[in-house]
This record gives sequence, structure tokens and C-alpha cells, in this order.
Amino acid sequence: LRLGMPASKAQAIVSGLIVEELKAAEDARALRDLALWFLRIYAPIVSPDPPASLVLDTTGADHLHGNEHLMLTGMINRLHGIGFAARAAIADSWGAAHALARFGRDQITIVPEHGAGQAIAHLPLAALRLEDRIIRDLKVLGFRTVTELMTTARAPLTLRFGPEVGRR
Repeated sequence: LRLGMPASKAQAIVSGLIVEELKAAEDARALRDLALWFLRIYAPIVSPDPPASLVLDTTGADHLHGNEHLMLTGMINRLHGIGFAARAAIADSWGAAHALARFGRDQITIVPEHGAGQAIAHLPLAALRLEDRIIRDLKVLGFRTVTELMTTARAPLTLRFGPEVGRR
């Protein structure tokens, strides 16, 4: 399934698919409530990242749960227990953690310090949170993964697409 696909086509592909109207305000409220719950249990800094994510700064909090892996496992298990599918990642930067949580192979990813570049190298361009137009144009030029961008000179990409590609 893909974003924007007609519901009838999606239901033809996935039998038994349930389609519901989007309730954005209710979803946003539920995400804020979930962030408050995580604030009490896991980290001193938690922020909703709409439409369906949380960002946590767990610096100094992992030891309260044993270690980083035990903390993430606990998070995932609690979320599964209340009916959510979840993935989590810890990395040097929010962008790398976001990319790995959404596009990485594993449900839980912990990147060693200074290892974010290598960890995200195999991921698709969509992991960089670039505009759809930029991703489409990069694909037309033959780019498919982050590593292909990382090994290309930034100046031509910046001239063509602006500074965001280099920043990401």
C-alpha cells in the first residue's frame, strides 16, 4: 500500500482491510498523551513528532532501565501491550534515529557513537525526510540510497536541489 492510493484498490490488495476516516485532532491528542506517559517513565525530554512518532532525549536515563537495549525493549513491549506496532532507535542525532526507526531492518537499533553515517548508508532516500519532489528528481538521476548521495560531491546537488540535501 502507498499513501494516496484509492481505498478500493487498497482493499483489493489487502483482503479484510478496514478503512476509517482520519481524525487528526484526536490522533494528535492521543500522541500528546502518549508523550506525557513516556515522560513519566523513560526520559526527561519527550516530544510528539506528528503524525505517529515520539522523539525522546534519553541522555542519562538509560541506566534507570538497565541499559539502552533494555530501555528500548521495555518501550516496544509496553507499546505492543496497549496495541501499538512500534520501532525504536538510538543514535547521535535525531535525524539518524528517525531514519533507522522508520527504515532500518531491525525493530530496535542502537548506533554506536559516531556511527550514524555508516548506519544510515544503506537506507533509501526517503529516510532523509526530503520533499517528495526532491526524492523523485534524485531517483531520476539514479540515486537510490543514502550512501550514493554521501559519495557524491555536494556542490552540484546543492546547486540543483538547494542546501537541504547536504544538511540531511
